Amino acid sequence: MTKTTSETVSRERQLLALICQGLDDKKAVDLKVIDVSNLSSITDYIVVAGGQESMSNAPYLLPKAR
Repeated sequence: MTKTTSETVSRERQLLALICQGLDDKKAVDLKVIDVSNLSSITDYIVVAGGQESMSNAPYLLPKAR
């Protein structure tokens, strides 16, 4: 298990904020961020959101996260 530094936590929070803001900009509803860091070795969070349109928003979010 890797140690979590304040810089890593800050980067994670920035990335989560960017993802949530992007989903909100695209009119996502019922946005949920689930912390699975104690349950998964491959990810710390799962972001779930609903919407009225197709998943055409995914290409919008991915370049912003890099």
